[in-house]
Amino acid sequence: MKQLLFTLLGFLFLSATAQVELPKGLQAPSVFSLPTGTGADNKVHTRISLLTDHEAVTPGSSFQVALRLEMDPHWHTYWEYPGDSGLATTLEWTLPEGVTAGTPQWPTPQTFTEDSLVSYGYEEQAYVLIPLTVAATATPGTVTLSVKAAWLECKGMCLPGDDTASTSLTIGAQAAKADNEISAQFERAESRIPANAEGWILTSERNAGSITLSLRAPEGTEFAEPTDFFPRNELLWNLAKGFQLAKTESGVRITGFLQEDPVIPEQFDGVLAFREGALDLENASRTGEVPAAPPAGNNAADFGLAGALGLAFLGGLLLNLMPCVFPVLGLKISGFVHQAHGDMKKAKLHGWIFALGIFLSMQVLAVVVSTLNLAWGQQFQSVGMNVGITLLFFALALNLFGVFEIGTRMTTVGGTLQTKSGYAGSFYSGLLVTLAATPCTAPLLGVALGWAAGQPPFTIFLFFSALSLGMALPYVILSNIPALMEKVPAPGAWMETFKQAMGFLIAAFVMIWIWVLAGQIPVAHLLTVLSSLLLIALAGWIYGKWCLPHRSRRSRSISALLALFLAGTAIVRAVHY
Repeated sequence: MKQLLFTLLGFLFLSATAQVELPKGLQAPSVFSLPTGTGADNKVHTRISLLTDHEAVTPGSSFQVALRLEMDPHWHTYWEYPGDSGLATTLEWTLPEGVTAGTPQWPTPQTFTEDSLVSYGYEEQAYVLIPLTVAATATPGTVTLSVKAAWLECKGMCLPGDDTASTSLTIGAQAAKADNEISAQFERAESRIPANAEGWILTSERNAGSITLSLRAPEGTEFAEPTDFFPRNELLWNLAKGFQLAKTESGVRITGFLQEDPVIPEQFDGVLAFREGALDLENASRTGEVPAAPPAGNNAADFGLAGALGLAFLGGLLLNLMPCVFPVLGLKISGFVHQAHGDMKKAKLHGWIFALGIFLSMQVLAVVVSTLNLAWGQQFQSVGMNVGITLLFFALALNLFGVFEIGTRMTTVGGTLQTKSGYAGSFYSGLLVTLAATPCTAPLLGVALGWAAGQPPFTIFLFFSALSLGMALPYVILSNIPALMEKVPAPGAWMETFKQAMGFLIAAFVMIWIWVLAGQIPVAHLLTVLSSLLLIALAGWIYGKWCLPHRSRRSRSISALLALFLAGTAIVRAVHY
């Protein structure tokens, strides 16, 4: 026990003196999703303030406020649709009774391109205009208007920021406009807001890899040459290829290129910029909203429901061979091997419970897709989700290497491999397989999944059910046919070797996930995640070395608490870096 305490104290001393700091001159990579934390200088590079176009208003009237964002040189924040990367600025109001806020009006953005990713936002300064209404029953007096803004600010690396801005306003018998300086700022801000496209007519035409939007101007309308188009539709346009713009006799033609597996919206929206001014297409009259499908054979809809479900079932079978799934399933094969030489009824039940875990977890994902309209795999754009998966599979690899054992007694090679959790272990293995399979579905089922995401909820549930049946079928067959189980080799030393070999495959999976994180968070934050992996390793080593049956009860209790503390610290550091 003394050896454990000295080891722990030495490690904690090294951890306390070591600082995760980038070498001088080393730049952190670009970040394309929201990290937490602040820069090394803990400095916010965006400042906000709140302005009103009136100093006093009357009950029953409306007025405007402007949220002013001022960015440091070369730093930028994002538009309401940020594009390939970034995060839209959000507003949360605190208003007095009787005052309500309307829809924000965003100024025309500019385009930022980095590492072939295109985003839309603002540099230097931007004004977001918000209409406010005062109820006729509002109580006269001086009130405070307050808004909390949250944004992502980027310059090579990205940092989250948030702040609260407030201003006062008088509700009385007479209205009074703001002073000349503020009124001039509102005039400049209003000139940057895209004009309403009411009266313009929008039609659409789809080709194999592109969509053409045709805008027809109202009779007698004059407009300049179009210069840029800023779309609001997500998961549709290949922004890196840009848009082809042309002024026609009757209006403007916009041609955009589609992503590989586009999610076609019910209508198209965006802001069209001209040499002078911009046009917001939200209120344009639309004809032919849903464009014609591309030529036959280009998407899963050509196969019909039966074909899509068949493709999902086949894809589920093939997922068992993918690198995301095979390491985990290898462990389950070991469990079936052990059960085959015991009670065959229990082996069959384990197989069905394993399949149930896959099926139910797929249904949960179907609920997410159908209710939140999320594309399959979109949850893995979350940094927190990816960090959690990295820690989980790293702990699994340590377990397979024999650093620690949970719920097993490996006193001899080939000893019992059945965990104390029994049937629950088989069920949770099914859940884990579904989690591991998610990143591998895109290359196998990209088209079919894109088709399923746009279907009614019942069809989505059928699709995920077929996918889960395909994944679970080989193991249900294996566990329910005694003749096949009898051909499996008897337990022995090979099982320990096989288990450790699976550990290397899962370690490789961890490396892939660290590579994914490297594209999402700055290097300094990635080093924090890596240090959390070290804490997980230390926790597993302490648990595996001192939480053994031959140790005293006191040693087992202390080592378990220390291991739990270190593991918890690792998780908190990694998720809240």
